[in-house]
Amino acid sequence: MDATNREIESLFPDKKRNKNPLVPIGALLTAGVLTAGLISFKKGNSELGQKLM
Repeated sequence: MDATNREIESLFPDKKRNKNPLVPIGALLTAGVLTAGLISFKKGNSELGQKLM
């Protein structure tokens, strides 16, 4: 049973998010800021939208 577990673990290496936990957080923050910029443009606040872009 132990050999089977080692084989399975060798097929699926550690997930990259465990090695770089800040990358997904940064991607979500970037997407949020860009979305806020698009919403600002749509509402007519082009100055704020430009700052967020």
